[in-house]
Amino acid sequence: MDCGNQAIQAAVMCEKVISQLDHLRVHHKDASGIIRMQRLLAQRRKWLFYLKNNDGLAYQQILRCYGLEDLKSEFGEGIHKKNFHTGQKKRAGGVKKVS
Repeated sequence: MDCGNQAIQAAVMCEKVISQLDHLRVHHKDASGIIRMQRLLAQRRKWLFYLKNNDGLAYQQILRCYGLEDLKSEFGEGIHKKNFHTGQKKRAGGVKKVS
């Protein structure tokens, strides 16, 4: 009943990712679902890094329970801010066509 526990929060995020993945398997053209999936993965990664730094035993238990691999580094493989194309401004000069 301790929903504030970090390990439980990480497990809840894993369950949300699994649920969203099941939704995307059925509705593969759902663009907002794909964006939500990316955000859920980023949140799950943050929770897992927090666990890795503060509670190694709970971190290993979550990895074993959900069949995940050990995270290499905080800035390792996966989804990064640079992959989110919303909010980026285009350059003022741009690329000009030469005719």
